[in-house]
Amino acid sequence: MEQEQGQGQYLLAGREEQEQGEGRRRRRRKRSGERRGRRKKKKKSKKEKNKRKRKKKKKKKKKKKKKKKKKKKKKKKKKKKKKKKKKKSHSKKDK
Repeated sequence: MEQEQGQGQYLLAGREEQEQGEGRRRRRRKRSGERRGRRKKKKKSKKEKNKRKRKKKKKKKKKKKKKKKKKKKKKKKKKKKKKKKKKKSHSKKDK
């Protein structure tokens, strides 16, 4: 019963919300190369796209290398425990 009443209220409230909420609509962040309005976006050539891809790959590789170096530094900090050597008993001396 409660669900049905809730849906009815929602339908009524929906129309009021649309009228009030128009001014509160959030603007989406503008992406690079994107224009606001109805003008068509300029198509980029394949050469330009590939150039951008290569730049991105180089950046990723640099980041990965830096991370690996940090890990190596952490490994150096660890100290190895020295094992105590047991003295071997000579059977001739025991006898």
